[in-house]
Amino acid sequence: MTQEVQQEKPDVISAGAMTSLDTIAAQRIGIALRFSAVMCLFFFPLPILGLFTSTLDGVVVGGLTWAWIYAFAQFAVALILATRYTASAGRLDAKIAEVLRQSSKKG
Repeated sequence: MTQEVQQEKPDVISAGAMTSLDTIAAQRIGIALRFSAVMCLFFFPLPILGLFTSTLDGVVVGGLTWAWIYAFAQFAVALILATRYTASAGRLDAKIAEVLRQSSKKG
């Protein structure tokens, strides 16, 4: 029994396409770092303020304290950031697909 090894032509990407892909990769890293920074700057203060200060102990309405409001705001911020990141990543994925499509037409 002989198995035939089917060799496929390797995908070749032009130098111009690689430059475009590198630019898109840098944009994706920049977006991820910005969103991560916003997450850290918004999420880390809750445990710090809650444990080491009395800033969030104030009652706003009834038994609702600032800590609860801050925690609910974190949930909203997480949803907003996830939605915005997904949209940004989708735009970058479309750019990648376009660069690869143009590269395959040229090659």
